[in-house]
Amino acid sequence: KFSLDINDGILNLPDFEATYKDVLLKVKTILNMTKDSNVAVEIELPEAKVSDFSFGGKTYSLKEGKFSSKISLSSKANSEESFINNLKGVVDFKASDAKLFGININGIYSDVVKRTKPDGLVEFANSQIASGATVFKNIVGKMDIDSGDFKISEGVLDAENTKVMVSGSGSIKNWTMDVLFDVKHNEPKNLQNYSIVMKNSMENPDVEADVSK
Repeated sequence: KFSLDINDGILNLPDFEATYKDVLLKVKTILNMTKDSNVAVEIELPEAKVSDFSFGGKTYSLKEGKFSSKISLSSKANSEESFINNLKGVVDFKASDAKLFGININGIYSDVVKRTKPDGLVEFANSQIASGATVFKNIVGKMDIDSGDFKISEGVLDAENTKVMVSGSGSIKNWTMDVLFDVKHNEPKNLQNYSIVMKNSMENPDVEADVSK
């Protein structure tokens, strides 16, 4: 359902609602169709199945579980290029019981917990990348977008005995990223911390472990 108002070249869609995969999608849109056209959109997506959407590529992807999101975007609307280059906004994201394919954090943990020296750790950690999966009980994050570039903050992934802090930046304009996953295992307390870095193409990123901490 929706209501629509057009006045002086400005289209106002204040309460658009639609059902997709049994999930109620709520959208508010203001489109200025005059010479200097621009658009502002607010989207609320509550408790959707991760499997009904696409998050990631062939090797690295988020599947299973449920997620919710609130999105607020604005930009120019006179061309696709102008829209991307001037895109601003905020995306808040939450997920539960989600499985991240492409990084086997449990496999790394099983090695680190019994390791007596760091020699060979980075090689083993890298062997657990681009394979396996990790289930996260909770995922939260925030992405700020400015002029087509984004910054990730307040990112936390909680798995059994593990907390991963996520931060980084990237560009929607050329579809690149440079994101850091700081991994900390809760027990034992003196366990070696390490990071996983995803960078370059978002479709097929370069991923490697860093155990220098």
